[in-house]
Amino acid sequence: MIEFRNVVKVYNGKEPVRALNGISLRIPDRTIYGIVGFSGAGKSTLLRMINALEKPTSGGVLVDGVDVGTYSGSALRSYRKSIGMIFQQFNLLESKDVFKNVALPLLLNKTGSRQTETRVAELLDFVGLSDKRHARPAELSGGQKQRAGIARALSTNPSILLCDEATSALDPKTTESILELLQKVNSELGVTIVMITHQMEVVRKICTNVAVIEQGRIVEDGTVREVFGNPQMQITKDFVRTIINDSLPRSLLDRLSKYQFPQKILRLRFEGGNADDPVISDTVKKFNVNISILFSTVTELQNTILGYQTVQLTGPADEMAKAESYLSERNVGIQEVSV
Repeated sequence: MIEFRNVVKVYNGKEPVRALNGISLRIPDRTIYGIVGFSGAGKSTLLRMINALEKPTSGGVLVDGVDVGTYSGSALRSYRKSIGMIFQQFNLLESKDVFKNVALPLLLNKTGSRQTETRVAELLDFVGLSDKRHARPAELSGGQKQRAGIARALSTNPSILLCDEATSALDPKTTESILELLQKVNSELGVTIVMITHQMEVVRKICTNVAVIEQGRIVEDGTVREVFGNPQMQITKDFVRTIINDSLPRSLLDRLSKYQFPQKILRLRFEGGNADDPVISDTVKKFNVNISILFSTVTELQNTILGYQTVQLTGPADEMAKAESYLSERNVGIQEVSV
């Protein structure tokens, strides 16, 4: 487990900058953990704490129960071998072919040539680049470069893989293939993956957990289902709306605000088993109300269907109250929308 305990990081200068401001966070083993935030929020600083490229001003970062700040010299070098890292811009050596790029950490560790040959061949097969071992980076596509970067990061058999905006420079189709490869790294090799990104689609597709960081603080964290399904903070809601946009057009809100009869605008959330239940039609049959669907969307999070409907509920006040209670009894999440 990776654990941040009240971590503060201050960069001193003419005006000190507090990059991290009391971060406490637990990242379980074998998860794919997303760290989401805007530029300057502290994502990269947090990531670099894990491999001890940055040290806390106060607080501690523990990996498997050991404070990484206690490592130095050979112990620190040995610890860093257990952590791989991939980057947005790939960071491959243009003068060397794919084989030598992937082999570089092994050569620096003075690994024998036969063992290096075997390990690199295994990794190139794992990432789908066996036919590119003699190609130079300039001959590769962006996706192939990132595959080479992933193979290099895995060369020392790390237990943790850090991803710094690893898909930001790739087109959507290539991003999809790289995310599938990272899932393979996690599931087949048991590697814990920590991803910093501003791409919520990336988090939705492969992360098991997510934390939202704002101005050096973790403002929300949990499983992707928990955070995406019921975001609490405004920044989280803004991020989630980039992939699950449930906001009503201003023109429709204006029209609803002029409605002359009793009404309620409700945001309904359907999850898992009740996502395909005929709850709306059952409610209309059971009570003296009308329900008009204003907006509807559905997505999948961690193999669970998550659906949203924004509806206009009309009818006598007592019947509307009964309908709301009934919906709640049917495990439908309800949030009233102001107009």
